[in-house]
Amino acid sequence: SFHSLAWVEHFGFPVWKPFEKLQIHDVACGTGENAIVSALVHTGAQYLLTDADAESLAQAKDYAEK
Repeated sequence: SFHSLAWVEHFGFPVWKPFEKLQIHDVACGTGENAIVSALVHTGAQYLLTDADAESLAQAKDYAEK
C-alpha cells in the first residue's frame, strides 16, 4: 500500500521522527505526493499544502484522506 512505512523504507527513506510539533508549509505542492510521504515518516508534524491549481489540491486532499 502507498500509505505504509514499509513502502517508505523500501525506497530508502529513513524512518525517524525528529519533526515533532513542526509546522510545514508546502508551497506549489501539486497533488501532494511529497508531503504525504513526509507525513508518513514524520507523523508529529503538521502540514499545510497550497497550490494555484484547484484540481491539484482536490487530488491532494483525496490522497491525504486515503
